[in-house]
Amino acid sequence: ALAGADVFVENRLFATLDSVIRKFSLHENREALLIDTVGFIKKLPHHLVASFRSTLNEAKDADMLLHVVDVSTNVVEEHIEVVNSVLKDLHINKKPTITVFNKIDAAAGSANINELKERYYPAVFTSAVRGIGLEDLKNSINKIIMQTESEKTVEIYAGSSAVIAKIHRLATVLNTKYEESMVKITFRADRSTVRKIERLISNEENIDIDN
Repeated sequence: ALAGADVFVENRLFATLDSVIRKFSLHENREALLIDTVGFIKKLPHHLVASFRSTLNEAKDADMLLHVVDVSTNVVEEHIEVVNSVLKDLHINKKPTITVFNKIDAAAGSANINELKERYYPAVFTSAVRGIGLEDLKNSINKIIMQTESEKTVEIYAGSSAVIAKIHRLATVLNTKYEESMVKITFRADRSTVRKIERLISNEENIDIDN
C-alpha cells in the first residue's frame, strides 16, 4: 500500500512466498525501496525453509525494519515475540525498527487498540486496504532517516561526469551550482553513503569537502 503496488493479497498463510520490491516516495524528495517479505513464524514447514532463509538475508541488508503485526488476530503478542526472537537470533534486533499494527479496520475492538497504542508507543496503526495511517507511517520512516543523515557539500571539476552521476544515484542532491570549471554539489545522505562518496572523489584533483 505504501508503494501503491498491485500485489496479491489473501488472508491465508504464505499466500505468496516471493519478496516484492517497490520504490516509494517520502517527504522532502526522499525515495526508498520497500521489500515486502514472507512473515516470520514458528515451526516453519520444511519445504519452505529455503524461501524463509532468503527473507532473513534481506532483513539483514535492510537499513531499517518495518515489523508489521496483524492486529486482527487473537495472538498478537505471540506473533511479536516470534519476530523479536528471530531478529535477535540474526543479530539485527538493534536495527532501527518501526512496529506497524495493520488491519485496524478488522480489529476486535477499540479497547484492544488503545492498549496496544499505550504499550507499544510510538508504534504506527494502519489499515493498508483502506489507506488508514499510511501518512503516519511515512512520517515515522522519514524521522528515522533524518536521524541517520547529514548534509555535505563537495566541489569537483565539472568534467567529472561519472563521479557527479554517482553522487546523484547515491544521495539526495539538494543543490548544484556551477562556477566556471567547477561544480559545487550539496547533498544529503546517511553516514555510510557520505563516506562512500568521499572515497569516490578522493582521487579527483582540487576537491574541497566542506564539513
